[in-house]
This record gives sequence, structure tokens and C-alpha cells, in this order.
Amino acid sequence: MNLKKLLSLKNNHVLIILITWALVQTFLLYKYGIITNNEAVKYIREANNFSAGKSFSENKYIFYSVYIFVHVFFKWLGFEVTGVYLFQLLFNLLALICFYKTLLFISKKITVAFWGSLLLVICFPWQYWTICLYTESFFCSLIIILTYCLFGNNKPICRYVFAPLLLIALIFSRPTGILLIPASMLLTFHQLVAYKKKALAFLFATCVVVVFLSTFYYEMNSAASYNFIKPFVEHNIICDVADSAFTSTNRIYSGNIGGVISFIKDNPVTFGGLCISRFISFWSLTRSFYTSMHNWLLRLFFYPLYLFAIIGLIQQLNKHKQMAIFCLITIIVFTLSVMLTCDEWSSRFIMPILPLVIFLAVNGIFATAGKFTRSNI
Repeated sequence: MNLKKLLSLKNNHVLIILITWALVQTFLLYKYGIITNNEAVKYIREANNFSAGKSFSENKYIFYSVYIFVHVFFKWLGFEVTGVYLFQLLFNLLALICFYKTLLFISKKITVAFWGSLLLVICFPWQYWTICLYTESFFCSLIIILTYCLFGNNKPICRYVFAPLLLIALIFSRPTGILLIPASMLLTFHQLVAYKKKALAFLFATCVVVVFLSTFYYEMNSAASYNFIKPFVEHNIICDVADSAFTSTNRIYSGNIGGVISFIKDNPVTFGGLCISRFISFWSLTRSFYTSMHNWLLRLFFYPLYLFAIIGLIQQLNKHKQMAIFCLITIIVFTLSVMLTCDEWSSRFIMPILPLVIFLAVNGIFATAGKFTRSNI
């Protein structure tokens, strides 16, 4: 009897999640349509070039190639725009299912899986990217599916076969995919040490560090358009938005990593201030060009989640250490990447880690609720 009741409850929860997801996606499509301008133009252009037998216009597009090939595939079928959108939509749904299963597997509580998944569904800033033919939707969905393969089940094939393949797909879907390498490396390193294979663990870590640094160096030099000193000399908080209040430096710095290091040595206080401002911009999600109501809705939705995510992180460090470390390292690395470059005007750069924040937050909410309930018994 209890089992039937549990299954019935689970099915009702899943139905509510799916209906809400369908309503949110329908609303976004109705209100905004399929977005094919701005960033999308680049991927459509590169897909056209590839279909015409040409190479990528810049080497940097190698690190967008998986997503570009999705465009190529649907262009070959004859409905590129609609096809890519439907592909992203179905991938978004698959990621939602994986998110639900991971929460259920970790927490062993249907209510945690339900409310966590519902929070992800109604997170409009995250769901919005499904209608944009940018890399964000596909990339973010891949991260959730990777997380499921690592922590959402006990199947060795998921962790040791599918997870590495997904990591490779992430690296070649968006340049920031390499930011998932440190967390994945630490996860494997920790597991090898736990199995008392320390020599193999250090050999593995060394190889991964070499691959990471080599890939990072190649990425940083894969496009003439990359200018890493520009956000510093122009005091960019938001990318390509110069701060008119600052006094330009007389020294000319090179646009590579060496130039950035020189700038930091010469201007440590300015560098620190820029990092702090970018950190605030990254996590606040508010913008001066949003309406006051828009900004307050963002604050009311996300800021409590941040608080509960900290509580959830502490809880998960005690219960599921590997999962907590993966979430923490990934969040830190993505945050540092913005602090050392610039934030994006539409908050695209925070989207890959928002599901991890929601995952930690919902666990924090239920942990807090449990303590409060027990204290009143």
C-alpha cells in the first residue's frame, strides 16, 4: 500500500514538473520566438562555411564545433533553425529528467527531487536560452547530464564511459568547457587515492594538468579577436563596456596573458577592484538597464537560493563529499574566469553553474526545514 502511494506521489510530481516545463517553454517561444541574431549569427555562418567545404573562419571555432555540427546536421535536413531549436528543447527536457533523477538518487526524497526540479523549470533566466540558437542551452544541458552520469546512478558505464565522452563534448561545445576539467580531475584523483592507488593518482593528475594547460594555451591563441588586456585597460565590468570614469594608463600592454600579468603587477589595487566588481556583477544578475521590478524579482528568486546553497554545500560535504567537491570547484572556477576577464551583459556566463546552485540550495532548504521541525517537536 505504501509503495503504491509512493509511486502515485512520484508520478504526480513528475506530471506537474512536465506540465510546468511545457508551459514555460511555450510561453518563452510565444513571447520571444526563436532567437537567431547576435551570437547565433556566428554559428549559422560557420555551419554554412563548413557545408560549403570551407574551414572555420578562426581556430577558436574548433571549441564550438560540436554545436556547429548540430547546425550542419539540421541544415542538411533542410530545417536548420527549427531543427536546432527542437534539438535544444529535447536536450533541455533530457537534462531536466537527469536533474530530477540525480536529486532523487542523492537525497532519496521525492519531495527534494520535485521542488529542486520545479525551481529549475521556473528559473526563467536559465530556461530562456532554450529559444536562443547560442551554445548556452546545449552546453548547460550537457553539464547536468554529466552530473547525472557522475552522481545520479551506480552504473559504471555512466561514470567511466559516458561521463568522459560528455566532458569531451563539453570541451568542444564551448571554450569554457575546459573549466570542467579541474573538478573532474580532482574527482578522479580523490577516488584513486581512496582506492589506495596514489602513484596512479599522481600520474593521472600530472597528465590532466599538462592536457589542461596545453588546451588552455591553444584556446587563448586560437583567435586574433581575443584581447585579454582589453577588459583591464578599459576597466570593463561588463564585456566591451568601457568605464568612462577611469583614467587611461600611459603604458601599453600586450593582449596576451603576459600583458595581463604585467598589468596586475603595475596596478594591484585596480586589479582587485575590478575582480570584486565583476564578482558582484556575476552573482547579482541585476543590471542598470533592467527595470527596478525586474532586478527585484531576480534578487528575490536567487539571493535566498545562494544562502541555502551554502547550507546545502556544508550538508553535502558530510553526506556526499565527491558531489559537493565537484559542485564547489566548478562554481569557483567559473566565477574566477569572469573575475579575470569580464561579465556578460545578459548574465550568460553564470548559466552553466545555476543548476548546481539550485541542486545545493534545495538540499539546504530541506536540511534547514528538517532542523527547524525537529527543534519544535
